[in-house]
Amino acid sequence: MERKTNGLPPTDGGSQDAPRMAHTEIDKDVWRIAMQVVKIEARIAWQIIETEGSYIAVCDQLGLTVSGDTHNELGENIGEVLQMLFEDLVADQQLDQFLKERGWERTPGVDVEGAKFDIPWELLNEQSKANSQRASYS
Repeated sequence: MERKTNGLPPTDGGSQDAPRMAHTEIDKDVWRIAMQVVKIEARIAWQIIETEGSYIAVCDQLGLTVSGDTHNELGENIGEVLQMLFEDLVADQQLDQFLKERGWERTPGVDVEGAKFDIPWELLNEQSKANSQRASYS
């Protein structure tokens, strides 16, 4: 009979060739990595434009444009785009230079590899009323 382990090593009498490790040890490591949050000290402004049936936000600071069918979806999409941007900067080893060029800072001493980013941003509507938000995804 073939055992399915979902990619985890067996913990109870599995193959003698397979390394033995308790699932709880793996779970703790995954939990530790998932809980890394890097706070970015910055202010990112998005100009919001309401069109027929959707919203568009433009961030001149970062050269980004994001859309959503609802105001809430727009906010979620902004957060996701910021997370992807910062993940790409980490992968390219450009995060610290990117932050320095803009006068921004990040949480010191936190490993940025695989981290979630807590990034403040605000939506500015046509009347320049600011709606402050923070992009943080777990």
